Amino acid sequence: FVNRESREQAAVAPEAPVTRLAEDLSVHWDQVENAESYIINVNGNDLYSTENTSFSVLSVPGTYKIRVQALNKTEKSDYSNEVSYQTLGVTVPQDDLYTVLGDPVVGYGMDYTFTLEIAEGCTQCEPVVEVNGQVVTPDAGGNYTAADVTENLTVTVKGVELNSYPVSLPAGTGYTLSGEP
Repeated sequence: FVNRESREQAAVAPEAPVTRLAEDLSVHWDQVENAESYIINVNGNDLYSTENTSFSVLSVPGTYKIRVQALNKTEKSDYSNEVSYQTLGVTVPQDDLYTVLGDPVVGYGMDYTFTLEIAEGCTQCEPVVEVNGQVVTPDAGGNYTAADVTENLTVTVKGVELNSYPVSLPAGTGYTLSGEP
């Protein structure tokens, strides 16, 4: 048995969400009355439905236009306002002697911050870190930053080598030592 009031509530379409873009490029909206879930639309394609009221930045470089639609069991809203952003790619080197830690994308016009971890056997090295051919130096916390990024980034690291130590091979009677000094 379904009463008349329940049927009328179920037939009411939810209002369109109002989306906003956060500094970290995630998209947020407030819970919409009479909505049970939300459809995320990116560049004109409905990607998926969620009960959350946020959508995280996409990790593939590109330009994105995002809007959201609220829905319940029988109805859906108009699409929300559109928010857009652009992400650029970051290429980091891979090496056994060090690890560059940072996101694979950066928002257009934003700062990109990353760190460098040196392997244990490289305590004597003096790394030189470059972003797109420009030397960058770490801050007091060990973070490297490329400011106001407007193009894809390539991080390079030079000057990281395994420690080396001189070895003396003494001469003696009755034995011969050989090897690299």
